[in-house]
Order: sequence, then structure tokens, then C-alpha cells
Amino acid sequence: MNDGIVMVSDSRTNAGLDNVSTYKKMFTYSVGDRSIIIVTSGNLSTSQHVFKTLENDINSSNPLTSLNLCKNFDEIAEYVGQISLNHSKTDGI
Repeated sequence: MNDGIVMVSDSRTNAGLDNVSTYKKMFTYSVGDRSIIIVTSGNLSTSQHVFKTLENDINSSNPLTSLNLCKNFDEIAEYVGQISLNHSKTDGI
């Protein structure tokens, strides 16, 4: 392969000086004409919520929106950002 993009993420979490563990913070989605890779940082709870919501919407038989239904990058960014904002607002994060 001569061309490509490498995506990496820091999967370490820190719950204190002696409590460092890992958790997946990269979501990869490929179907049809699109491949989407989302890399998160910051609050682990928010990352987990966003990933779970994206997966639920993708697997739903009647989603209002999902990564499948977004027409362009702007719609994808708005959709993912709105999920994150809604979670942070209700949980006071």
C-alpha cells in the first residue's frame, strides 16, 4: 500500500496515581461507501455513552438518524457532537 491514514488513540485511563487501566476510545465504522473512525479523549463516561448511542442507532430498525443516514461530514460531526452535548447536559458533566 502506498497511501493511507494511520489512526491511533491513547486508551489509558487514570483513576488515581496507582490505578491506570485501558479502555477502547476508538470507534471504527465501515459500510458501503464510507469508513468513519472516531477517536475520543476526555471523560470516559461520555465516550462510552456516545459509542453506545451510535451503535444503537446503527442497529435500530427505525432510527431518526444514524451514521448511515448522514449525507456528509458536516452532518456526521453535528450528529456525534449533539449526542455528546445531550449526555453532558443531562449528567452535568
